[in-house]
Amino acid sequence: MSDEVTASAPLPPSNDAAGDADAPTPALPPTDVAAVFAVVLERIKVLVAANDKAGARRLCQRFIAAQPSYAPAWLHLLRLDVAPPDEMLILEQVIRRFPDHPLTPRLQQRLAQHYALLQQEEQRVMALLHDIRHVPSAPPPPKEADAPQRLGAFLLRTRLITAEQLHAALREQQRRSLRGEPVRLGVVLVLQNTLSCEQLATALVEQPRDSFGELGDFLVWRQAITRPQMQTALMYQLQATIAAEYEYVGARAAWELQRTTMPQRTRPLWRRTATGTLVPPHRSAPPRLGDVLVSLGYVLPKQIEELLYERERIFNAWFA
Repeated sequence: MSDEVTASAPLPPSNDAAGDADAPTPALPPTDVAAVFAVVLERIKVLVAANDKAGARRLCQRFIAAQPSYAPAWLHLLRLDVAPPDEMLILEQVIRRFPDHPLTPRLQQRLAQHYALLQQEEQRVMALLHDIRHVPSAPPPPKEADAPQRLGAFLLRTRLITAEQLHAALREQQRRSLRGEPVRLGVVLVLQNTLSCEQLATALVEQPRDSFGELGDFLVWRQAITRPQMQTALMYQLQATIAAEYEYVGARAAWELQRTTMPQRTRPLWRRTATGTLVPPHRSAPPRLGDVLVSLGYVLPKQIEELLYERERIFNAWFA
């Protein structure tokens, strides 16, 4: 504080002057209080201009400690970006000390807004705690032998395929991906006659994975279906997928042959666009596991919707 302010008013000393901290402050006439606060206010403006609002608040609080019955000082303290909890305490003090002040009704509204926001935050926290209490705990970490593995590594470890077969399948998978036809590794292995649908379905069920991985794993973990039911559903899904892939591969081969060897005028009109370009065959989407489970009668459609919602909620609770 400047010497001018100190000489003009008997403000209480700072906390550093421990010897005089408890000394009583003499009361001033109202005109003198206003004059002293005008000087203090100029110093506060200097601190605010210097981006030292914390120092401005401390100076205003020192004046209030010396002259607690001076309402303009309290009101000016509220303008100095006070934290919400401190603002609530200051508002309560001002409303209690100056009930007849013209600004008291507005301050009461402001305090009511703070309490409403506080109540909303408490309700949000309680709802969050409720969700956390109702989220199933994470399963225990798997043993090293049962640690999550990629399908290719699992098939190699169980000796269902060789390294050469895996590399060939990966090359075909990459080729299809570059052509804009992404396909799963297991489907490629079946298309190459390396595995049967039954072998792949069994491997997918036995493959160590996180319980939160694929939908089937989650349904088994939540005990909505059993592992044999999951294996049966996967086999049906794979059979439908492989049939669609065989149909698409044959149609694609015929399309490539037509596109590269047949003259333009002899190509079938039903497979040409308005510009004369042959339209590539459409690739059917594989059936969804949830639809297969419903068609087999293992779960109801509403159960699938509820389990999908629960899966998303648990995922957000674990990883958000």
